[in-house]
Amino acid sequence: NGSPPLSGSARVEIAILPINEFTPSIDTSSLTSVTVNESIPVGTVIISFDPSTPGLLNYMATDADSGPDGRIFFFIGGTSAEGVFAVDQDTGIYRLVRSVDADNVTTAIAITSIQVA
Repeated sequence: NGSPPLSGSARVEIAILPINEFTPSIDTSSLTSVTVNESIPVGTVIISFDPSTPGLLNYMATDADSGPDGRIFFFIGGTSAEGVFAVDQDTGIYRLVRSVDADNVTTAIAITSIQVA
């Protein structure tokens, strides 16, 4: 509306970010169960997704995404396992953190509860 007409310009950068296209998967060819008896010492690796740290059960988890979208985090599913087992969310190493008493506790780890960042 003014004279002379005003104008301006701006540079806009648009970043196209990758999306999480692939779901992480667990090699289920050898899925089994393990009995944790009262004699197993605290600190024992029960389940491991890290080949450099073997456990009583060993698995592989993969994600076809690259970069941060391909990072897998591990969690314990269900409250019955909390306080008995602990998991390193980055490596997938599940350890016994408290002695178990077969007369007082029945505990399971839900191996299918992996999530991505």
